[in-house]
Amino acid sequence: MAKYHRCKFLDHISILALKENLDWKKIWDKNKDLQRLNKRSSANMLYTGVPSSSRKRPDTLIIPDKEKKYSKHNVDIEHKFEIPVIKLYLRLRVLKADFKPVKDGINYTLEISDARGKSWTEKGKGWDPEKLGDESPKYDKKDKKFTLPKIKDGLIEVRVPPTAQKGKLCVRLEAKDTDAEGQKEPSGNRGEVPVEWDLQIGALNPVMETAPNKWCTPGVQQRLNNLGFYCDTIDGIAGTKTKAAVKQFQSKFKLEVDGLAGQTETQPQLQKVHDTSGAVDVPDDD
Repeated sequence: MAKYHRCKFLDHISILALKENLDWKKIWDKNKDLQRLNKRSSANMLYTGVPSSSRKRPDTLIIPDKEKKYSKHNVDIEHKFEIPVIKLYLRLRVLKADFKPVKDGINYTLEISDARGKSWTEKGKGWDPEKLGDESPKYDKKDKKFTLPKIKDGLIEVRVPPTAQKGKLCVRLEAKDTDAEGQKEPSGNRGEVPVEWDLQIGALNPVMETAPNKWCTPGVQQRLNNLGFYCDTIDGIAGTKTKAAVKQFQSKFKLEVDGLAGQTETQPQLQKVHDTSGAVDVPDDD
């Protein structure tokens, strides 16, 4: 008999599939009503709510029963059974203040962990990235660390364990790229500046859907914060700071400035800027 799972913060379909020993596609296909009624368009973008608010109910997924299969074989023959491999990728972009990607090939470090803090940063400790397959980071015996894929067009794409939920990214940016917009660049030699971000894998809520209403406030707040238009706490409430951040974004991208993140202009533009790997076109200032 199928059971139900109410999503918790940082839940994603890969971790649920691993926990239930199921193919993630079977879970997603079982939730047609969630896709139809709540307009969930992607298994990678569940509505998991926000930790500070219990008023906004997260998605509830139907977990299908495991299929039982029977086969008759001779006992003296070797039999092989394939277990579905769950692949989870961390994909994000690092942009400068002008929304242009950082320089290709810049140095960065990445630490990934699950909810219990199990992580990999060194050989033989925690997860072993090499067990993930050909697409995972490789261990450099000389430097005694894992070699991560190069940044290209600002994009970082790394295969991570399917139970990954948290991370810490440190990127060494050119000093000028960390200056505030409009700041005059100081004179003299300036080295690289390490910039760190705490990552929450599975935390990004959807926009352009019903999450839990047409305003998709947590998803809007998350994207605005990531892009430098700060709403402060992600609480699912379109308060004064959130409306001010929406207005800054609308003004920057020459949209109607009303402080409302509607699905006609503002949310589509947020998706275009935040959720894609393409270049970001920023209108010229008048």
